Formats: sequence, C-alpha cells, structure tokens
Amino acid sequence: EIFSKKLPGRDIFSHGPRSGASAATSRLGMKSSAVVLSLVLEAFVAGVGAFSSPAPPSPSPVLVLGSTGKVGRLVVENLVAQKIPVRAFARNRTKASEVLSSPTGMGGLNPWEGVEVVVGDLTSEADLSAALEGVSDVIAVSGALRFSKLSDFLPWRLLGNDPMGWCSDKTHPYFVNYLSMVTLAKVLSAKRSQQSDEDGEVQVPKIVRLTGLSVGLPGTNPVSLIFNTLLSLTGKWHARGERVLRQSGLDYTILRPGGLADGARPPGVAVQAVAVNSDGTSVPP
Repeated sequence: EIFSKKLPGRDIFSHGPRSGASAATSRLGMKSSAVVLSLVLEAFVAGVGAFSSPAPPSPSPVLVLGSTGKVGRLVVENLVAQKIPVRAFARNRTKASEVLSSPTGMGGLNPWEGVEVVVGDLTSEADLSAALEGVSDVIAVSGALRFSKLSDFLPWRLLGNDPMGWCSDKTHPYFVNYLSMVTLAKVLSAKRSQQSDEDGEVQVPKIVRLTGLSVGLPGTNPVSLIFNTLLSLTGKWHARGERVLRQSGLDYTILRPGGLADGARPPGVAVQAVAVNSDGTSVPP
C-alpha cells in the first residue's frame, strides 16, 4: 500500500489494470470500484510524497466533498471504520438522508456514529467556510455527470471560459469540477492568512482531490474528445480545477484513476499507481 508524507504539490495517477512490476507500483487486492478509495484514504492518512507508516487518526473531522456519490459514500464508510470523525458535505438533503442514513434503518438524517452531515453549495464561500471550520483534512471526490446539450456547442459557448453568463445549471462541470476548487482554494487561503496574522501558527487542511486519468490527456486525444463532447467538457473543467490547486500554494494531492467499475476486480489483475511531482517527474519509492 502507498503511504505518503506531507510534501505539497504531488499528484498520483492510477493507470488502471496492468500486469508487471514497478518501483512505484502498488497491487491492491480490492473491488475495482474501491481501488481509488484505497488511494484516496492512503493519501489522506499520511499526506503526499514518499512511503511511510500510517499516521494515527486525527481527532479533528475530515471534510468529504461529494459524500453521497459512489466513491464518496465508500470514503465515508471507510473513515468511520477507522474511527476517524467525518463531516460529510452534501448538495442535496434528500439524497444525503437516503445515502448517509444510519445503517440500523433509522429514518431521516441519522448518519453513522462519528459522521456530521452538512448541506450546502460547493461554490458558496459561506457554506464551505462553515464546513471547513475545525477540520483537519479535505477529501474532494465531487464530480459532475451532466450530458451535453446542443446549445452547449454554440461557438461562443464552446470556446468561452466562463459559462456563468449563460448557464445556471449547477450540475455543469464548470461549477462542480472547477468553480468548487476555486472557492475551496480561496477559503482555505483566507483561513491561512488569518491564522498567520493572529498567532503565526498556520494549520490549513490538506486537500485530496479525485479527478480522472483522461484529464491529463491532450484535448485532441480521442478519449478526451469523447468525454468532453458527451459530458459538457468535464475534462476541461477538471483540468482547470487541478490547475487552481497547483497554483494555490496549499498542500494537495491529486488522484487520477484510470477507471471505476462496480464489482470485484478479476483475479491476477494488478493496478499500477504512480506518484509524480506537479512538474511530471516521478517520486522515488
């Protein structure tokens, strides 16, 4: 398993099922849909960089963005299993009550013990600032699944850099993949400046961000073209969200999984996870 020390500005790219050995390879015998979960939790537990032993859980809660999604609910469940307090951020109270309700079958919004559910807007500075109060780390697995509309391909919309002028759909990747990271970085940077001015001690939560392997591909790559055409330029806005974190000066880890699937991974199929610096150079094992 991969455990990382706290060194800012590192990314981890998961290249999907692959055989063979590598100095930076971790073979994870898990359900394929949980391979990324393992990497997310490992990056959270020990930070980013070289390999080391897992750190003891922090008494402060971990904020999970996208907690009601398939990966998000696995992240919450596994953090709870490790006795790590969780603050689950959700955009929809109804969905949160269904997904994060107590496994004992209690009705309403009754999360697992150790889970605090907060409902808000990922692009709201006020909502994120309140949710970030007192947390030790942020795991952001939120992502958009919005199919493109014909009106999205009008030239001035397709080539524009700010859909806010014409799109009010908060499920658009511009809001979920990009603007949420702008807001998160802005709020954390403000908290860092405030702490520095008050007592000189700066303790800003580190960020673990989940995107996708296609985000690093050229825009002309067939995979990028397919995803961006079908899913409202999701890769473009994920890439810009990553850029925000890299330029923020905050402590972050970016995970790009090669693919997610439900069900068990076939026996004998290895998963290669490679850690790299933000400039693309490999991190020694």
